[in-house]
Amino acid sequence: MVAGFAAWIQRRRAEAELLALSDRELADIGINRSEIRYVLDGRMQPAREAPAPRAAQAPASVPAAANDQSRKTAAA
Repeated sequence: MVAGFAAWIQRRRAEAELLALSDRELADIGINRSEIRYVLDGRMQPAREAPAPRAAQAPASVPAAANDQSRKTAAA
């Protein structure tokens, strides 16, 4: 019975903390205000964030464009 009461208190604290967040902060963690109770009850998992895209890397050797005048030497 004590364990059940302790779990209830912990759930109430978590609910109070989530309700204190702004809508923008809730959106950052993937839920909205109406979903807080479902998340705490375990009936809904917050949306998982997609992994960040990797930065594109240029190949080690990039050939000069045909119209690139900076790489051409003057033929005299």
